[in-house]
Amino acid sequence: MCQKEKPGGYPVEEDPVLQSIRAAKTRLGMAQGNTLVVCKADLATAAQKRARFEKYLMWYGLLGAGFLLLSVLVSRSLASIALGLVGAAFVLLLSVAVYYPKVSAPPAAGKPAAKVEARGRGKR
Repeated sequence: MCQKEKPGGYPVEEDPVLQSIRAAKTRLGMAQGNTLVVCKADLATAAQKRARFEKYLMWYGLLGAGFLLLSVLVSRSLASIALGLVGAAFVLLLSVAVYYPKVSAPPAAGKPAAKVEARGRGKR
């Protein structure tokens, strides 16, 4: 992701946004067929960028839902409700401006793994 050729790294998960980008590049003849990875040095930065994207996605989703709710409450016709739905979808798509893909990384070395309590049945 840092656009430098580095061995190893953590793979980036394929999601609908990346699949759409790859499909568009393939149709335009610009596809390079690279595998996206994040090197160990950039893992913390990638996590921060992903968290920022998820925060923006949540806020734009809430803003779009509010826009849709407002258009439903104020509108008097089906066409204006449909326009409100299109506007809500557009607001939600604004979050793609700060998109960063999710990295398949193991848990951090300093953090313990989540504990799972085993509850047995019967006598102890």
